[in-house]
Amino acid sequence: MAAEELVAIPTSRADALATRARALLALQRNEEALARSTEAFNLLADLRTVDDGEMRIRLAHSEALLACDHVERGRALLAESVQKIRARAKKLDPALAKNFLERVPEVSRLVWLASTYDVA
Repeated sequence: MAAEELVAIPTSRADALATRARALLALQRNEEALARSTEAFNLLADLRTVDDGEMRIRLAHSEALLACDHVERGRALLAESVQKIRARAKKLDPALAKNFLERVPEVSRLVWLASTYDVA
């Protein structure tokens, strides 16, 4: 499996685990998805940054927490994620910020989930 092969590249491994978690969620294998997303999120927390995929990791973990009825933890992560998204958007030119918020799939999904769970 791709995630296991990326042990030496933890930033890519975290992104691969998050992608796997979202696939498992689509298959309704929620507990497995939560295990993978937790591993990805823990890697992100340890690394403090990844080359690409931070919002994918945050989205996968938020969705897995919510799917496993860990609603308060999911809401807390959504709030933290939206705060990071807004901070990044503020640094951008307004047109780029609009594109970032509306056209980056994981960003728009996180914002939508946060509003759905009354976190935004």
